[in-house]
Amino acid sequence: MMEAVKTAWEAFKSDMKTRLGLAIGLTTFLLCRNYIEALPGGNSLFSFLAVPIFLMCIIFWVSIVLDIVFKLTKKAQNNIKWHHYDKYILSLKGRKLDIIKRMYHANDQHKMYLNHNDTDVMELEMKYVIVCPQRQTILGPEVWPEDGDLNDPPFLYVLQPAALRLIEKHKRKFKLDE
Repeated sequence: MMEAVKTAWEAFKSDMKTRLGLAIGLTTFLLCRNYIEALPGGNSLFSFLAVPIFLMCIIFWVSIVLDIVFKLTKKAQNNIKWHHYDKYILSLKGRKLDIIKRMYHANDQHKMYLNHNDTDVMELEMKYVIVCPQRQTILGPEVWPEDGDLNDPPFLYVLQPAALRLIEKHKRKFKLDE
């Protein structure tokens, strides 16, 4: 009996495709009651297995429905998150928009050295529009300005791929062709 419980538990933990196959098979067994009872010894077999199979069938169908609900909920939340992300990027104005435009035109990798303590840079980084791949700065004259603040060193920032795709999709809005 313990082996049957362990096997049922392993089947319950399996992927959705396997659980769906088991649920369909168990449901078919329950629906074929008349054919099973017509077999020799089928009446006692069905009466012995009907309740455990019915319970397992309910558990499998409920787990499948819950999986579908959770996946749809997660997908909806993800779509809402991307909608807010797109809306934020498309509503950029002022200095933040200027930073994005300069990074877009800086080079092929869309990267640029920016001061880390700049509030606009910090907000763009928090909203995942730009990213600082490594927290190292170069102290050379090509990066560090002569009047640079030692407490605010420039770090290399890169446009995120998702932001870059959105910016390239809406070039007219960002006026990148100019």
